[in-house]
Amino acid sequence: MLCGACLDTPSESGCVAEAYHRGWLPVTAVAAPESGLCRGALYQSAFAAAGLHIYDSTLYPGGEALSAYENCLRVGAELGLCPAGTEPMELVTRDEAAALLDALLTRDFQVSEPPMLTEFPIQNPDEVNLNDYLLELRRVPESILRAFADSGWTYAVDFQHLASLTRRYGTSCTGAADYDKKHIYVSEAKATVHEFGHFLDSMLGFPPGRSSFYEAEAGAASAFLRAYAGTGCREYFADYFAYYIANRGNAEKAAQMECLTPETFAFFSALEAGGWQLQSRPHNRLWRWTSWKKWN
Repeated sequence: MLCGACLDTPSESGCVAEAYHRGWLPVTAVAAPESGLCRGALYQSAFAAAGLHIYDSTLYPGGEALSAYENCLRVGAELGLCPAGTEPMELVTRDEAAALLDALLTRDFQVSEPPMLTEFPIQNPDEVNLNDYLLELRRVPESILRAFADSGWTYAVDFQHLASLTRRYGTSCTGAADYDKKHIYVSEAKATVHEFGHFLDSMLGFPPGRSSFYEAEAGAASAFLRAYAGTGCREYFADYFAYYIANRGNAEKAAQMECLTPETFAFFSALEAGGWQLQSRPHNRLWRWTSWKKWN
């Protein structure tokens, strides 16, 4: 029904496959097209087909963590398409599906955008759904985000720019930090925190101590960092930052970082303890201390 309402593909199987390729339907719809559809999946697919950008509830003030299906029904309730608290896993009837599609096809709906879209310098030339990118931005410490905005930098989800860099350098490029233009460019959301590692590195003045960290500990860090981190001290710094942000709350992984890379771990721990206040540059004091300890 969803496919027939939104696509001109003649055959039912071709219609389902096309809807799947467009990201409207899950893979189970292709594998078992005759199976029922739960309410959460229906709303998720219908919103995608209608071009409505749905954002995670945690991106709004006071928002609580919800599953993807629960989040779609939260939006559905806000738009008056379903009652609040509707069960997302319940199988829907054809009548309910038809009513939802009729509403989406005949009426205009506007989903309220998260405050971050207007409060943070973001460029989105292709007008893609920024939900995953905003969730990644939320993982970056607030003081670093504030310094980023205050310093005149811009975060850009720009597929064309990254494609041009890929062609220029002959390697897949999903993120880049341009220090001259003060831009972070990403095509994949997961590249976000790594690129903010480059921004942090630049705001700290590319501290000379990080070269020593890299030379002394990059080999050991290969036990938990990807191989790309071993290509140079800047990539080591950015990749370590991303890994630290993702795993510092995991006792086992934090212990591994501290054991295998004690100086790098101490460096980032000191930054965090200082509230990631870039102007204080705690790395200078830390590096002088570790150098003294090393040679005495």
